[in-house]
Amino acid sequence: MMALHVAQHYKGMLALHVAQHYKGMLALIVAQHYKGMLARIVAQRYKGMLARIVAQRYKGMLARIVAQHYKGMLALHVAQHYKGMLALHVTQHYEGMLALHVARHYKGMLALHVARHYKGKLPLHVAQHYQSTVNTNDPTGPNDSRQQQYDSALHHILPARERESR
Repeated sequence: MMALHVAQHYKGMLALHVAQHYKGMLALIVAQHYKGMLARIVAQRYKGMLARIVAQRYKGMLARIVAQHYKGMLALHVAQHYKGMLALHVTQHYEGMLALHVARHYKGMLALHVARHYKGKLPLHVAQHYQSTVNTNDPTGPNDSRQQQYDSALHHILPARERESR
């Protein structure tokens, strides 16, 4: 409770400072005890930077813990800022379970986003579930209908400046 109280009072600055010095160990310990609340508070204020730092060191364990408790909100938030890199990293270690969980809540937008960026590297388990949305193994690329679905998904996922740069 103390860690959560301090983090709330200082808007996550202390949590970020400690996590950087201790390679995310404290953040993982606190998240396990408080069901991801601290991780979510810090991630919201630092646009996913801490979540990404910790996930890299613990192979997605923290991201999965938080996503389970918040129905994928943090995973989607991080993916928006890092173009699906974290989502791919987590799915590689957990055989698509997290990606499937997030996609169910956001109508497949995240799964579609990751699949397009990584051209078929998304686990088969997820790809099969969304075959009607995107065929990650289609060498000719998506047809017009799928392109429209993709563009629609990007509108919701990517910040305006990133859509324009594409």
